[in-house]
Amino acid sequence: MGSVDARFNLGRLLTTYFELPLIGGSYILEAVTLDHAAARDALERISRGEDGDDALEAIMKTAREEPFEERWPPLASINRQC
Repeated sequence: MGSVDARFNLGRLLTTYFELPLIGGSYILEAVTLDHAAARDALERISRGEDGDDALEAIMKTAREEPFEERWPPLASINRQC
């Protein structure tokens, strides 16, 4: 299901440029679970921000309720891209 760097970078892209913080955050969270240091730092910054606990809870809820395949179907399977 893709590299850990790709998940982190996709999360940053969606959060920063597309203003999709929950979906982007869910990719960053997944990168953290795969032990990506920069993703861990990003999540720590989120948690220290205003409403950090609420933001983390919303990100975890998005990751839990919308699996990778539902958040971005074209990236879930290489066969869909052919």
